[in-house]
Amino acid sequence: MDIIKDYIPRGRKNRPGSFMVPKYVTIHDAANTKAGADAEAHAQYLKGDVAANKPASWHFTVDGGSRAKDSTIKPPQIYQHLPLNETSWHAGDWNGDGNMASIGVEICENMDGDRAKAEANAARLAAWLLQELELDINRVVQHYKWTGKDCPRVLRNRPGGWGEFIEAVQKYKNGGECMFKDLNEAWYPSIIKQAAELGLVAGYPDGTIRPKEPVTTERLIYILMRYRNRDIHHDTIADLVNGWKRSVILIRNDKLDGGSSLGSGSFISEDGLILTNRHMTENHKKLTVTWFGGVQYNAKFVGDSSDADLALIKVDGIKTKPVRIASSVPRHGDFCVVLGAPLALKDSATFGIVSYPDRDSGHYVQVDAAINQGNSGGACFDLQGNMIGVPTLKFVGPTVDNVAYLTSVIEIRKFLNAR
Repeated sequence: MDIIKDYIPRGRKNRPGSFMVPKYVTIHDAANTKAGADAEAHAQYLKGDVAANKPASWHFTVDGGSRAKDSTIKPPQIYQHLPLNETSWHAGDWNGDGNMASIGVEICENMDGDRAKAEANAARLAAWLLQELELDINRVVQHYKWTGKDCPRVLRNRPGGWGEFIEAVQKYKNGGECMFKDLNEAWYPSIIKQAAELGLVAGYPDGTIRPKEPVTTERLIYILMRYRNRDIHHDTIADLVNGWKRSVILIRNDKLDGGSSLGSGSFISEDGLILTNRHMTENHKKLTVTWFGGVQYNAKFVGDSSDADLALIKVDGIKTKPVRIASSVPRHGDFCVVLGAPLALKDSATFGIVSYPDRDSGHYVQVDAAINQGNSGGACFDLQGNMIGVPTLKFVGPTVDNVAYLTSVIEIRKFLNAR
């Protein structure tokens, strides 16, 4: 989505700066009907002196366009005022889940804007947030839920308004923007919908697909060549990276001898248990974990393995999605994706194949995906999103390229089952 990030400055009362894991998306109406009260104007207000000392803020403002000072028409816009992992003062329930566990979305009511476009823009944003935060449709709620306030008042006071909005969110979440006006004329609309979502067909400028229209030889050849040239792995890899990057973290080990080292780890439980390499925790004095959004936690050492280069550490006060550990070793030649923090570059991803699935009597999986200093302890996934190993070591030399070893999933399961 096209979102303009214009954050409230830190250190102000309307940016509390507290960390949160969002569980809801809360919809508001802005209650300002003046001309020009669009998303950009709200962003300026939140950063201005008047709002600085007020406990009032939210994450997004959505409009349906407006009229600029030179009388030109501004297109619909979305402004983001706070990161997704920070709380804001938008729900009126102080330390309740409204403020502490939900994303606030304000829909503009400016009289020179298009209200229908504003609601459609908000529905698209809500659908994107549900996908980004991995939430169900029932987590899109009204401000009314938290305090009983009549908000979002326009949607609440229009018969069927809230239900129509939720239907729109569901449509966009299911790829509804790929629909065509004449889809009901097709014999197999679901197949056309799938093709549109894959980018194989785009329809006509008037919003139709014309399902009964004959296909010329030229058009058929074009469709076949477009399909042939499509990268079938692109969407899979992008979805995998975005789905698991919050489960892989950066670890800093400040050691007893005064030195330090950096590596990676992955959450294996919802309550903060992290799997990493044993060599990442050796001689530790202080262990620090950097998670999604740059938030840092102190970690405590839990234990390590005497047979494999594996260890467990733990952070408290966190809820997250644990990685899904594969049940068996990958196949020779399978694709794989490595996530971690090489050179402390958090959220880095590399791609390759399984060069050999069971080196050294099955202790290691050899891969050719790029693994560098700092990847140690992270996670390597197959294209189904299963973790197939922990990046552990690589060979280095002037004539060596991408010969790296993962501690095998078999060793991982042995270690975890023994605890």
